[in-house]
Amino acid sequence: MEKQIFAVDIGNTHTHWAVFKSSKQTISGEILTSDLRKAPSLILNPFLRTPSFNARCGVNIGLVSVVPDLAKNLLPKLNIFCKKHNLFWFGKNADIPMKSFYEKGKVGIDRLSSSYAAWCMFQKSVITINLGTAITIDAVNNKGIYLGGVIMPGFEIMKKSLEEWTSGIGKVNFTKKIEPIGRSTVKCVSSGIFFSVLSGMSCVVSKQRKKIGKHSPVIISGGDAGLVPKGFLKNEKRIKNITLIGIFYSVKKLLEKARF
Repeated sequence: MEKQIFAVDIGNTHTHWAVFKSSKQTISGEILTSDLRKAPSLILNPFLRTPSFNARCGVNIGLVSVVPDLAKNLLPKLNIFCKKHNLFWFGKNADIPMKSFYEKGKVGIDRLSSSYAAWCMFQKSVITINLGTAITIDAVNNKGIYLGGVIMPGFEIMKKSLEEWTSGIGKVNFTKKIEPIGRSTVKCVSSGIFFSVLSGMSCVVSKQRKKIGKHSPVIISGGDAGLVPKGFLKNEKRIKNITLIGIFYSVKKLLEKARF
């Protein structure tokens, strides 16, 4: 029977996971990273309780983490369901199978995973935007080489920074209905952050397209992707869990290489 691939992406705020079988994502979910730190066994509960998961088929596990100490604590739990050689901790015992022009060993493995997913899906120059705690905008050329990109502060980081360093702001909530002329401090701050992010994204994408191809598609993903109006960028694609998809493609490629 075909083994399933369990992909895990541990972020600063949220941990996302998905199970893939026959090249299709069967189930997915997320856990607060802070909760996972308190109870590492939580990583197993979501898919073990799902009928589509079959432990007898065996599991290949792909792991990406920007929180290395937490990932290390999870290994004993994950090893219950796979042999050591079937657990791929990218950036540690395995590499994303993608050439890179980035400073060696310095690129965030989540960025590389997302870019690899984009390349596998489009097979041409492509830009990936991931909106999370930070916002990353990364470029891949038409040879499938990761070129690098830009890291910007995310919506929440901007909000917390203003709350910490200024007074009298109040509680800021982000909605899709943002006006360029605010009539309260809260609305002014919301609008300022919102337009800063959108303007930054638009500027970077425009400049990256000049280097890799003006018609390059842009993939928008991440927990805050819903705050960006649809159609904001030309030739944009909304794809959920792009980093997990990259983990899936990476594990699949490494398994194929191992057979030969």
